[in-house]
Amino acid sequence: MKLYVDNNGLLVDGDAVFDDIPLTISWNERFKPDRDNQSQYRVKLQLDEAIAKKFGVSVNVLSKPYVDGHIDIDALAVPTKDGYRLDINGDLKHSILNYSFLGFVKPLDENGELKSTLIFKNGKLQSIPEFSLTKKDFSLGGKVNFDNKNRLKQVDINDIKGPKTNARAQIDFANDKDNKITVNISGNSYDLSPFFDNRDKEEQKDTSKSETNLENTPNMDINIAVNRLWSNPD
Repeated sequence: MKLYVDNNGLLVDGDAVFDDIPLTISWNERFKPDRDNQSQYRVKLQLDEAIAKKFGVSVNVLSKPYVDGHIDIDALAVPTKDGYRLDINGDLKHSILNYSFLGFVKPLDENGELKSTLIFKNGKLQSIPEFSLTKKDFSLGGKVNFDNKNRLKQVDINDIKGPKTNARAQIDFANDKDNKITVNISGNSYDLSPFFDNRDKEEQKDTSKSETNLENTPNMDINIAVNRLWSNPD
C-alpha cells in the first residue's frame, strides 16, 4: 500500500484483503470536498455470487442458473447523503450468463460487458437506476427497482437489441411464498430461439446432476406481444 497526504486530502493506493476478499483499491479522500472535487473510492475485484452477498447484494437473477463464474469488476464509489453511489464496469469474459428468456446467452470466454449504477443508503442497496449488458450483436439495458423491504421488485428493460430482436421487457417479482416471476415482453420483433435451444440442452442433461436444469429455475410466466416472433434460428 502507498499513502500520499497533503493539505487537500489523502490518497491510498495498493492491494488489500477485506473479509477474505482480495481487492485493489484507490482511496481518494478530500478534506474539503465540493461538487467538482469529491472524495471517491475505486475498487477492483473478481465478483462471484458468494462475494456479492458479502457486499449486501443478494438478487436471484444475479445468481445460478442465470449467472455463473466471476466478473472482473472496476467500481467507483462516491459518497452521497446517507450512503454512496457505485458506478460499475464489469468484464464478463470469465462468466456464463443465461438470460435465455430475454435472448441473452453468453458462454464462458466470450467477451461481454456490464455497466451499472447502484445506489446504497444506510448500508443497503436502494436502487439500480441504470444498467446494461452487451456482447457481440446483442445488448439490453434498463433499471431495477426494490420494494420498501429492499427486496427485488421490478426490472424494467427499456431496450433489447439483437439481430432479430427489437423489444422491451418488464420483469415483476411477487416476493410471496411462490416467488413467482412474471416477464412481459413487447415491441417490434423478438427472437426466442435461445430460450428453446437452452431448454432442449437442459432436457438432454442428467437432471440428477445438473445444477442449472429447468427444475431449479424459479416459477416464471413469460408473456410476449410483438409483431414478429422467432422460436428457432431459421
